[in-house]
Amino acid sequence: MADIIYTNENFDAISLHDSKVHGVQFCIDVAKFQSDIVFDIDYIVESACDSGFQFMVAPAELRFHNVTDLNLSINWGESGFQNSVSGPFIIELAREPAETKMRVKNYYLWKIVCNNEKYNISLGASDFTLTLLSDPVASSEQYLDIEERKALIK
Repeated sequence: MADIIYTNENFDAISLHDSKVHGVQFCIDVAKFQSDIVFDIDYIVESACDSGFQFMVAPAELRFHNVTDLNLSINWGESGFQNSVSGPFIIELAREPAETKMRVKNYYLWKIVCNNEKYNISLGASDFTLTLLSDPVASSEQYLDIEERKALIK
């Protein structure tokens, strides 16, 4: 399964709230002048709170196209080597129009607001896609553990 469920066309309908970020990949093709950045996330497809919280979660790829001006800072701080980290979770994805000399129809400044003020992610990009990498599965958590993800993404 590789279903693209969001693009610029339906951006206003997307909610990435509490999507866990598992990794970042830089997809650059110098010969084709293409630069994408991909965030490997757990996307919450659906949530229900009938008897406690139940989530339908799928591994997903959040990809930005024609990327420029990337600012990526994840600072886990200095705890004296005592505090572990849960990693970044996306709270909100925001965009605003930006001017560029690139030959693209639309261009945006994108901001990914995370669960920690020390995490700063912003970039310029013409478009984005959110693609599910498997069917969603039921979970009592808002994310999948590593072994669940491996089993789903074969």
